[in-house]
Amino acid sequence: MYELVNVGHFRVIGEVIRLDGDKAIIQVYEETTGLRIGDPVYTTGRALSVELGPGLLNNIYDGIQRPLASIAKVTNSIYIPRGISVPALDRTKKWDFTPSSMIKVGEGIVPGSEWGSVYENSFVSKHLMLFPPRAPGGTITRLAPKGSYTVEDKLLEVESNGRKFEYTMMQIWPVRVGRPCNERIPATDPFIVGQRVLDCLFPSVQGGTVCIPGAFGCGKTVISQSVSKYSNSDVIIYVGCGERGNEMAEVLRDFPTLTIKKDGREEPIMKRTSLIANTSNMPVAAREASIYTGITIAEYFRDQGMNVAMMADSSSRWAEALREISGRMGEMPADQGFPAYLTSKLASFYQRAGKVEALGVSDDQRKKQIYYDTYEYPKEIEKYENDVVDWEAKLAEWEARKAAGRLGKDEQEFKWAKPRKPEHQIMPNYTGTISVVAAVSPPGGDFSDPVTSSTLSIVQVFWGLDKKLAQRKHFPSINTAVSYSKYMTAVDEWYLGIDPKTKIKTTKPKYPDFPRLRDRIADILSDSEKLDQVVQLVGKSALSDSDKITLDMATIIKEDFLQQNGYSDYDRECPLYKTEWMMKLMVGFTDEAQRAIAGGLKWASVREATQDLQSQLRSLKFENPDDGQQTIVKRYEAVQKSMLEKFASVLDE
Repeated sequence: MYELVNVGHFRVIGEVIRLDGDKAIIQVYEETTGLRIGDPVYTTGRALSVELGPGLLNNIYDGIQRPLASIAKVTNSIYIPRGISVPALDRTKKWDFTPSSMIKVGEGIVPGSEWGSVYENSFVSKHLMLFPPRAPGGTITRLAPKGSYTVEDKLLEVESNGRKFEYTMMQIWPVRVGRPCNERIPATDPFIVGQRVLDCLFPSVQGGTVCIPGAFGCGKTVISQSVSKYSNSDVIIYVGCGERGNEMAEVLRDFPTLTIKKDGREEPIMKRTSLIANTSNMPVAAREASIYTGITIAEYFRDQGMNVAMMADSSSRWAEALREISGRMGEMPADQGFPAYLTSKLASFYQRAGKVEALGVSDDQRKKQIYYDTYEYPKEIEKYENDVVDWEAKLAEWEARKAAGRLGKDEQEFKWAKPRKPEHQIMPNYTGTISVVAAVSPPGGDFSDPVTSSTLSIVQVFWGLDKKLAQRKHFPSINTAVSYSKYMTAVDEWYLGIDPKTKIKTTKPKYPDFPRLRDRIADILSDSEKLDQVVQLVGKSALSDSDKITLDMATIIKEDFLQQNGYSDYDRECPLYKTEWMMKLMVGFTDEAQRAIAGGLKWASVREATQDLQSQLRSLKFENPDDGQQTIVKRYEAVQKSMLEKFASVLDE
């Protein structure tokens, strides 16, 4: 089952998906025109697999990891010929290899151990070479010196059970099998995407699962692309699964021109991105493989301790491919013709997301390092540091006695030797994450669609898109009434500097007011939804002044906080400090207005007197993050100061 085969004289790529006695049903990933009864089938003896190693980034593949740029050069055509076979990784390019200083010839090595690194590009400067997860551990008998090598050069030799095995910089891994890890651990750090409505009201975490369902034209693709461009991830895997070709063409056109700041310098986004394009005009069967190809590449970078974000646009097209293949195999259909195993297939994909401690550290290395529970420092280092403190205290005491002339004959020289630091280095246990953001395209925006309902039973964050908001050109068209996030507690602990294990504050709060302000914004929006129904029945004039403030501020929040122009320089991404200050000023205006009403003033007169302030609130989003945090915060502080002075003068009048 699932063996990779070549079918016919064209040797088109296929995969065995069912065995029935001496017959095999093959899922072919290319055009089948011209195949005849009696054509040969060539077996390969391996499953559908991907090549993992240097060169994956800044590249674009089809659903079964054929490099489209390389195919275009070989064929001099815009089309992919049937049966063409081009290596996913460039066999001729040489990479600058540096052997790891943490291992030596004669030491043991186990799956996941780091044995070297290469310079990938200026964004991912250290691409780790890890011992393959399924390889038998053993003793290192040869490790290549520093130099330039191709991905096929044999750089490592390991002896295991009397046999010697050689390894290159490239790994082969079957796409339908998840890469193993030491341990799955709770995700705690926020997955920041640069969209205020998402980072504020419905946050995810690095290692979380997100679903974006919405009808045609609601902005699913734009949100997915914005997350790819501006999220706080180290690597982006963007899978265009069954989407229109012009959308992938837009990605290919825009991504090479976009940059992101890395250590104070501008870097092209493509340097951290790998694109997998399987558009709607490509074979249906390859859609099903493209999702697995993407998640396998993501796991490879996760094992190196990176935070990976995978965009799947859209998982509905993947499910439709499952339905078509299931129908051809004559399986019993379930709801709307989808296979009965749809939910389990979706669950098996999403469970490959998460935060993990990767494999690694051999027995020899563990003997050198006795870790704390936090995996920070070996006890030998702690003992060395304590011994140095004792040595310095003894030296100070000896110098004081010498100055006072109280040294004996045998104490004229200081005999204590300074402690020696352990020579070995700390072998890290890499912790990495995969965040999956999957767009879903329910027909007509019906969230009861089997794919949407099955996905919502699995994922932890739901960014529901509203067609009515999209028709009003309100983007991102997130429906705040139906969307939700189950990661609020984890994200709040990060904001407040609370250790997720001990629940004790261990660091300085990063954004101490963020949770409180977010809850106030959510309350204002929730109250305005209820008041809108009252206004439809009796009119706005029947509301109290306090309720009128809530309605008017909810309008400002919706139009000037939740709404965001993804194509502008000033608002295409919004850092957390800008989001927090915008919330602080809007909530502050609401509180001051309510205080003025409680003091006996009318909202109509207060609103008239504070027109300039309201205009400033509507202009908060126009501050460009490129100006720097310090500059923008000073401007917001000036707005806050003028707000307090204005309300003080209004109350005095």
